[in-house]
Amino acid sequence: WELGEAIRTFASGLQVLGIENRAHVALFADNSHRWLIADQGIMTAGGMDAVRSGTAETEELLYIAEHSESTVLVVDNAALLKRLRSRLDALPIPLVILLSDEEPPADERLKILNFSQLMALGKDHPYTPVTMKPEDLATLIYTSGTTGQPKGVMLSHRNLLHQINTLRSVVQPEPGDRVVGILPSWHSFERTAEYF
Repeated sequence: WELGEAIRTFASGLQVLGIENRAHVALFADNSHRWLIADQGIMTAGGMDAVRSGTAETEELLYIAEHSESTVLVVDNAALLKRLRSRLDALPIPLVILLSDEEPPADERLKILNFSQLMALGKDHPYTPVTMKPEDLATLIYTSGTTGQPKGVMLSHRNLLHQINTLRSVVQPEPGDRVVGILPSWHSFERTAEYF
């Protein structure tokens, strides 16, 4: 229940900031509970996320943000934002969300909120449900780009739900079981397992 509430609160915060149905959001971060809240919050707000590790090369992340036509950027922390900042003015990204609770930089052209600020905004406004179809695009997962520019793999909500609904035929966890995941949260298998 608490996780679902956090996801809806994150989504509400995005909606207050003007995120519309089918908005493209670049999510550059690594494994944490806030990654899952952001990922699901973006989708719950009606958005589609383009995901990649925050430790990927700067050029690769900027390419993904541009290629995915993202208008919002969600990043792990202020250090990652600082690494990308000098090139963001060339992209149509007016809004950045930090998944950390670091104080956003002052005197900034971009609107920047940290995680707690976004959640506080979301708590003050009710979530507005959005209509999505199973075939709507849910996410773009980018390849590592080792053979050239990264390729965006388009996955619909139906794709993700099929994987989640069939994973039980492979694993049957019971309440109280412990699981260790070694893949990054944005990886297609790790993501399916975490959703499951």
